[in-house]
Amino acid sequence: MTKPSDNHEEIIQQYRLKLPGWDLPLDTYDANINFEGNDAGHGDPWIWTRRIPELPERSIYDDTKSFWLNRRTVLENYIIGVVNAITNKPDWTKKLKRLEIRNRWKQEIRGALIQAVQESSKLELDRYVKDNYHEELEPTRQAVVERAVDFCMEELDHKAKQTLKNGYTTILGLGNADIVKSDTAVPNLLNQRLQSLARRLEDSQATISWQPGQEGIVRNLIHPSKHPLQYGRSKIATSRVSLRDAFAYSNCGQTIPLPSKQTRLYSSRFQWLPAEVQFTSTGQAQFTSVINGLDYEEHPELYSALAELIDHCVPLWNQCLPLARGNNPRRCPCNYEDDCWTAPSTVTEECEDQSSLAYYSASPPYWMRDTDEATKERWRYRFPSCPPPMAFQQFANLIDETPKVDLRRVYQSVQVIVKMSNVILTPERPKSKEVAWHVEGLANEHICATAIYYYEFDNVASSHVYFRTPAAMGEMSYGQMQYRGLRRVFGTELTDVPAIQQLPMATNVEGRLLVFPNVFQHKVPPLKLQDPSRPGHRKVIVLWLVNPQKRIISTANVGPQQKEAAVDRLAGILRGIQLPATIVDRIIRESYGDLPSADDMQQIQKELMDERIGRGADYSKIEREYNFCEH
Repeated sequence: MTKPSDNHEEIIQQYRLKLPGWDLPLDTYDANINFEGNDAGHGDPWIWTRRIPELPERSIYDDTKSFWLNRRTVLENYIIGVVNAITNKPDWTKKLKRLEIRNRWKQEIRGALIQAVQESSKLELDRYVKDNYHEELEPTRQAVVERAVDFCMEELDHKAKQTLKNGYTTILGLGNADIVKSDTAVPNLLNQRLQSLARRLEDSQATISWQPGQEGIVRNLIHPSKHPLQYGRSKIATSRVSLRDAFAYSNCGQTIPLPSKQTRLYSSRFQWLPAEVQFTSTGQAQFTSVINGLDYEEHPELYSALAELIDHCVPLWNQCLPLARGNNPRRCPCNYEDDCWTAPSTVTEECEDQSSLAYYSASPPYWMRDTDEATKERWRYRFPSCPPPMAFQQFANLIDETPKVDLRRVYQSVQVIVKMSNVILTPERPKSKEVAWHVEGLANEHICATAIYYYEFDNVASSHVYFRTPAAMGEMSYGQMQYRGLRRVFGTELTDVPAIQQLPMATNVEGRLLVFPNVFQHKVPPLKLQDPSRPGHRKVIVLWLVNPQKRIISTANVGPQQKEAAVDRLAGILRGIQLPATIVDRIIRESYGDLPSADDMQQIQKELMDERIGRGADYSKIEREYNFCEH
C-alpha cells in the first residue's frame, strides 16, 4: 500500500475519508486503533489498519481518565506556588538580579514555607507528647524550611534563564505536562491588530450572541457551539471544502449518520468543528479551511492575525503536551516508611526501658509494655514530618525540559477550534458567574491543549484560572493507622475522596498567553469590576488544539451551516442572471431549506450546552478515590 502523502489536501483527494463519526465509530481512538503512518501517528486518519495493545510511548494524552501526576507533599505545593507567584511579577527576571529585591523575595518565600511546614505538622497528639517533644522537633522544621528556601531561589534562577532563552515560563516545571505562560510571546503589534480587528467583527455582527445563562455579560464573537456538526443532519462534502468559496459547499454532500450506539463520554448529537491549519515550508501557520462561524471573505485580515497567533502558541503547546510514559519527579521525594516521620532521641531512651505498647488514649497516654518498634510506630503516625526537597541540581537532572512534541516538523498540519469571547461588566452587572471545574470539550473533540490569549482588559480586577489534576500516591507504603500522617504530609483526606490535587493558579493580565494540557481540570472564578462605578471588560481568544494523532471531522469536510449567509450569497448570484423571483425562491428552498435558521441555531446551541453541562461533568469526573486502609 502506498503511504499517504503528508499533505492534508492530497490525502483527502487520494483516499476515501474515514474519520470518527464518518465510516468509523465515534470511539475509534479509544479502541486503540492505530492509523498507518510514521511512528508519531501523523496525517493518517484516512486508512484504518491495525489494533495495538497499548499507547505508544510518544502518544499524546487528551483526557483526565488516563493521565495522573504523582501526588505532591504540602511543602512541594508551596514551593511550586511561591515560585509561580514570583514569576507573575512584572519584569521578574530583571528584578531577581537586584540584591535588595532578591533578599526581600527570599524573606517572603521563607515566611510562606514556614507556614507550609507548620501546616503539614499539625499533629493529632496527646498532651504528654506535645509537652515533651515539641521543642526537640522545632530545629528539624527550621532545617527543612531553609533547604526549601534555597531550593526556591535556585529554581527561580533556573526559570529566569529558561524564560530569557525560550520566551515563556513553565509553572509546574515537571518536564511532562505543564502550564505555560508568557507575556512576551505575542508581539505588541499583533495585540493591537487583534484589538482593532475584533472591534470590526463586533461592529459587523447584526445580532449579539450572548452566552446562554450569562446574557448581558458574556458575548461570544466566535463560538464552536453556535454552528456545530449535528449527527443525522449535517452533511459531509464529497470533496474538500475550500477556504475561499466555502459557502459553495453549504448543505452539500451526504448526511452524517447518527452514531450506531451511545458511547459514554461522547455526544451522539453534536461535535465542535475545528479548522484546518497547515504549516508552510517556512513553518508559518495558515488556515486552509474556515473557522466555524467566521466568514473568510468578510474577515480575511482576522484570519491572518489568528494564524499568526497560532504561530506564537506552537512553542508553548510543544512544551505543555503530556506524553505517555513521561517522567514525573517529585521535588520532595518521599518514602512514607522512612521519610515522613521524625523520632526524637528521648524515644530511643524510652525504648530501652519499655517492652510493649498496647493502647493509647488521647490524654494522658496509657502505657503498658513498650517495645522499640512499637514506640517508633507511635511516633511515626503521631508526628508526621514533612520531608525536605532534594538539592535543586539533582531535581534538574531528573527532568527533561526539552519540548516533547514538534507540531510543525512532525505533523505539518493541525486542527484548531477557535473561540473569541468578551466578558462585559457594568455597575448594574458588576460580576460574572463562576465557571465550574471542567476539561474542554467532550471525547468527540479529542482536545489535547488550550491556549488563551488575554488581548484586552479594562477596569477588571485580577483574573485567575485554577487547576487541579488526578494525583496518584504511587508505590508508597504505609502501615496500620498511618494514614493520619499521610493526610498531614500530603494534604489529603482519609477515605472516599476523589484522588485529586490542587495545582497553582494562573494569574492573567492583558497581553499574557496561557497554555495548558487538557488533562488538567480548570475553573474560572467570577470576574469583578475594579472600579464599581464604571463599566469594564475582558476580551480573550481561545484556541483548542485537537490531538494531532486523533484527527476528527472538520470544516474541511462540512460546509458552512449559517443559513442566512448562504441564502444571501446564492440570491445575489441568481439575481445577477435575472431569474424570476419564484425560480429564485425555489432554488434557495431546495438548496438550503433544511439548513437550520438563526433561531434554530440558538435553540441548538442551548441544547448542546445543556448536554455538555451534564455529560461534560461526567467526562470531567475523577472517579478514582483514595482509600487509606485502617487495618
